[in-house]
Amino acid sequence: MPIITIPKILQEKLTDKGADALVRILDVVEERSKFHTLEIAEERFEKRLITEAAQIRADLKSEIISAKAELKDEIASVKTELKEEIAGVKTELKEEIAGVKAGLNERIVTIKAELKEEIATVRADLRITGERLSKRIETEIANLRTELKTDTTNTKSELIKWMFIFWVGQFASIVGVLTAILFAFFKK
Repeated sequence: MPIITIPKILQEKLTDKGADALVRILDVVEERSKFHTLEIAEERFEKRLITEAAQIRADLKSEIISAKAELKDEIASVKTELKEEIAGVKTELKEEIAGVKAGLNERIVTIKAELKEEIATVRADLRITGERLSKRIETEIANLRTELKTDTTNTKSELIKWMFIFWVGQFASIVGVLTAILFAFFKK
């Protein structure tokens, strides 16, 4: 807190008690001004923080919903393709069985084993695709969290800058009011 010195001419007019009272009044005014400024800044910061958090939640929710929809569409597409492939393979098997009918049990067993391997491969591919998509979603969420932290840090620095500017303005206002009071007092 800066030390306020009262000019001798003002001390003579006010007396020592009056000068001390003026200094106390100025200290109280400054403290109240600081407190009021901090309250306003805190309220604004809380409102901004609530707004930003709600926006981020909404953005994340919409991205998750769209990712779910994309996954559902992709799974449905893969299911359709699998059904078509399986239907084609079944048709081929029926034609071969109808043509060969007897003595080809070993051949049918071999083809069934190949089909199972193909289905297992397709399932493995589907599982890998699902894992890749899951990792991609996790990466996107991590990036969004990083952006949120950066935005919060930037907002804090902006608030501090504006609070300092406001305090300087308040100090200038107080000095102006005191100067006006002193001029008015000395003009009498």
